[in-house]
Amino acid sequence: MNYIAKTLTFGGIQKKLVTLVGGCILFFLVLYSLLIGLTIQNIVERGAFEQKAAVLVSRVNEAELAYITTQSEITLESAHARGFRDSTDVRFVHNDAGALSFKGL
Repeated sequence: MNYIAKTLTFGGIQKKLVTLVGGCILFFLVLYSLLIGLTIQNIVERGAFEQKAAVLVSRVNEAELAYITTQSEITLESAHARGFRDSTDVRFVHNDAGALSFKGL
């Protein structure tokens, strides 16, 4: 009778152990599938981000080209035509004996 009682007790522990190991395996499989799903989602979002970044880089390049073109077209005559005028009160910053001071011309 003693042998039968030990077998029944061990069978109960074995069933709990199998259930625990099966539950752990199932938990890790679900966790693994969730992590794979998140990885795929991040890859898709990164692709969309790279497309947006490429569009922005293109727009910045176009703006830089327009700036360079406009900058090369500006002359003193075109500035005067747009209303800019020469400064009459010019001041410079001088460093006399380690102290900064403003001096006019």
